[in-house]
Amino acid sequence: MKIRLLIIFFGLFVGVSASTFYFLMNHIDTPSIEHGRKLTSNKTIDVTGLESHTNLSLDNGFLQNKWTMLTFGFTSCPDICPTAMAAFRDELNLLSENQDRVQFVFVTVDPERDSKAKLKEYLGYFHKDIIGLTGSPERLARFAKLFGVYFEKQAQGESYTMNHSQQFFLIDPQGKLAAMYTPPLARGKIAVDMTRVIDRVTL
Repeated sequence: MKIRLLIIFFGLFVGVSASTFYFLMNHIDTPSIEHGRKLTSNKTIDVTGLESHTNLSLDNGFLQNKWTMLTFGFTSCPDICPTAMAAFRDELNLLSENQDRVQFVFVTVDPERDSKAKLKEYLGYFHKDIIGLTGSPERLARFAKLFGVYFEKQAQGESYTMNHSQQFFLIDPQGKLAAMYTPPLARGKIAVDMTRVIDRVTL
C-alpha cells in the first residue's frame, strides 16, 4: 500500500513539474521582456539546410534547450554589423554565468562573399562564442522571411553592398520567437532581459 501511494505521489509530482515548466515556457510575462518587444509565436523556427561556420549542418535541435539571440548581417558591412557584433560581445560577457544556457548567432545575408572561414575570422574578432550561420541564397531568404527580415544586393561601384533589416531576435528554448530588439540599445539591456527569462523558466 505504501509503495502504491509513493508511486502515485511521484507520478503527480512529475506531472505538476512538467506542467509548471510548460506554463513558464509558454507564458513569459511582459515584465520579463523590458527592453524589447515581446512576440508570441506557435511556430518552431526551422534551421534545417543552414550550416554553421564550424561546418555543422543544422537541424532543429540547434535552437533547443538554450535561449538564442540572433541577428542578420554581413562581414563587409562598414558600420552597422560591427556595432551589432560589439553589442553581442558585451552582452555575452555580461551573461558569463549563464553562457551554457544562451547562444548568440549571426546569420549572413551575403553568402557569396562570406565563406565559413571568413565568418570564423570576423566573428572571432568580437567573441569566440558567437556562431555564424550560412546557406544558399534561397535558403537564407526563406529563413529571413520567418523573422520578417528583408535583404537585397545593391550595386556599389564595381562591387556591391547589402541592404538588410537590423533587429535582434530572442528565441526561446523551444525554438520559438520570444522578443525582438531594435538597436541601438544601451549596454546590458539584453543581458538583463535574458537573465530574467532564464531565472523565470528555471524556478
